[in-house]
Amino acid sequence: RAAEALARLRPTEPIRAAFIKALEKDGNPAVRITAIEALSRAARAQDDASLEALRERAQDPAETPQLRTRVARALETIAL
Repeated sequence: RAAEALARLRPTEPIRAAFIKALEKDGNPAVRITAIEALSRAARAQDDASLEALRERAQDPAETPQLRTRVARALETIAL
C-alpha cells in the first residue's frame, strides 16, 4: 500500500530512488509492478534515471521472464 501511495505522488528524486531500489531488490511482485508503473510514468516525463532502471531490468537475465516482459511492455509505451 505504501508503494501505491507513493506512485500517486509527483516523482521526486527520493520517490524515484525508492522505486528504483524496489524494482531492483524487492521480493514482492506487486511492489515491483507498482515500481514499473511509477518509473514508466517518470520516464515518459523525460526522467533518464527511471528510463535507465527500466532498461536494465528488461535486459537482466536474472529477472523472471514475467517481470522482464512487464518492463518491456512499459518501455514500449514511452516515446523515445
